[in-house]
Amino acid sequence: MCGIFGMYSASGRSIDDDVRSLAGYAEQRGSDSSGLTKYFDGKYEVIRGDISVTRLIRDTDLSKATFVAGHSRLATNGVQDNQPVVKMGMVTIHNGIICNVDALWAGRSESRDLTVDTEIIPVIIAEERARGGSIDDVAQSLFEQCEGVISASVLIPDSGELLLLSNNGSLYTGYKDGDFCFASESWPLDQIGCTAVSQLKGALCVEVPIAQSEFEQREIGSRHRPNL
Repeated sequence: MCGIFGMYSASGRSIDDDVRSLAGYAEQRGSDSSGLTKYFDGKYEVIRGDISVTRLIRDTDLSKATFVAGHSRLATNGVQDNQPVVKMGMVTIHNGIICNVDALWAGRSESRDLTVDTEIIPVIIAEERARGGSIDDVAQSLFEQCEGVISASVLIPDSGELLLLSNNGSLYTGYKDGDFCFASESWPLDQIGCTAVSQLKGALCVEVPIAQSEFEQREIGSRHRPNL
């Protein structure tokens, strides 16, 4: 079990405190490793670490970020690679497990670079989008091909799209003062004062800022995890 969460303020107001609260709730679902994507001043940055998400956030300046998406991980499939996964020009965080991931990679021309099952998600999305598929077509293709549980956030910086996808309903959305929020459970959204909280089973596309420059990636913190 992992926890994913995110928030986007189109108005540009500070979301720092709310994001830190959502991270604390997400950590209850897994603390083996963590990762964040944040947006500020035209640039997305991806940050990962073999540390808890609350520590990762403590070491990250979010004071001016208007978009943040985070992942707090309980290792299930693949223990060497932390999320977010960057592939096919997408930034993906995933709560769940894809049981047939090895079979899905077989015969595909795109190379498999990571052990974590999440890496196949942007590959399938890219294939469907190349065929001109809608967000519903993307979700249908993903859910039909993958055996298991998927609740994912997929950021496409170049087009300013955030795709939210869930085949089991373990993903909730809401709004706080007009700002969009999502989390793996409804309760954290209620706790930060969101309204119109609803369960997502299917797909949703949210407009977010288009990247004005190449996004950066960095790793912070590490620890030995011999029992995983």
